[in-house]
Amino acid sequence: MSHLLRAFLTLLFVVLTPGLVEAQRNCVKGKPCGRAVSSSHRCVVDSVTDGDTLRCGGVPIRLLLIDAPEMDQGPWGEVAKAALTSLAPPGTELRLEYDVDPNDRYDRVLAYLHLDDGRMINEELIGMGVALVSVYPPNVKYVDQFRATQEEAVRNRAGLWSVDAFACTPADHRAGRCE
Repeated sequence: MSHLLRAFLTLLFVVLTPGLVEAQRNCVKGKPCGRAVSSSHRCVVDSVTDGDTLRCGGVPIRLLLIDAPEMDQGPWGEVAKAALTSLAPPGTELRLEYDVDPNDRYDRVLAYLHLDDGRMINEELIGMGVALVSVYPPNVKYVDQFRATQEEAVRNRAGLWSVDAFACTPADHRAGRCE
């Protein structure tokens, strides 16, 4: 790993660590939680899969309206996963909010995820500069809000915008359109 990349990842870790500490403070410990997403629309994080997917209450959850770098997309996938983990480490209780379509073609639950302090994780990841707005109608409830957040992240060169990591978007990477 190059010295510049190592320095960037170290800096990113330092920036994300306060979010991890805050998320741990907000975590509701010792509360019972079923193994499936219940009608109460709350669950406890089991694990983080990547920058836009986690398991909560035993169910795979895909965050709506965002796309984060893939795990095989250089170091950027790890950076995005670390960002999501900093916001919602295992044990964190989340509130799920649904849009029109509740599941994707991979049978993952599609949701906006909310922390107890009111922050929406989907939008936080965009603002941190580790995820892009990705629109798949009819799930478009917060698209204008998320686009404004992304414009600000780009303007401020937040997170991965500071190193041009989105020159190859996650969608283009998956489609094999990048070198």
